[in-house]
Amino acid sequence: MAAAFALGAAYVVTGTVNQMSVEAAISDRAKALLAEARVTDVAMAPSSDMFEIGAKVQVLRRGTMFAAKADRLRLLYDRYPSLEALPDATRTALEREVFGSPIAEVWEATRAYLSARDPAVIARAEADPRHRMALVFRWYLGSSSLWAIDGRPDRAADYQRGAARPPARSTAGPRAASSPSRRPGRSPRSRATSCRARRCSRAHTNCGPSGFAFPARRSRSGRARWSDFPSS
Repeated sequence: MAAAFALGAAYVVTGTVNQMSVEAAISDRAKALLAEARVTDVAMAPSSDMFEIGAKVQVLRRGTMFAAKADRLRLLYDRYPSLEALPDATRTALEREVFGSPIAEVWEATRAYLSARDPAVIARAEADPRHRMALVFRWYLGSSSLWAIDGRPDRAADYQRGAARPPARSTAGPRAASSPSRRPGRSPRSRATSCRARRCSRAHTNCGPSGFAFPARRSRSGRARWSDFPSS
């Protein structure tokens, strides 16, 4: 950053690198994965907060199977109307390869957690099998962030970390690190926006990783976030 400022940069934006700081509340295992990431080591995966509408977030791909498993859950959500409609072989594979627990246990854990925080969500899920399936799938998306924070070795393949695409390495010399071009009449301050406005706070450890609000962040309505599921 000192070099960037010396070359005339008005500001320096950092993101994923903050998760590798000493103060970052994630495990050393997760930090090591982020430190080794290169420009091709990121992927898009379903968002826990906006799973039903198909929104995606950028996550680390190298060293984890999270993105592939999350995409698998999204495909099943698009194809089947409920958990009961899943073929037996598919259901068994999900329990063994994704959830690591019977689907019934995942639902009970999710139900117990949300019943004390937002009973209306459970009431809707009981009446809408498709919504119940979404909540079960979102349990995995939310828990994957907790597993990375806690550094659970048995869940290393499921770690979810928000990751900005690392810059490509350049051999162009000092000119490659010059300050960003400015359009006439537009100041650096006008281009900068807050984490909240950019909806990127979930990629930053100090704001909360994707799919998990910590320590106990609530939505503007005062309700607990649905993705704030307990880890199992």
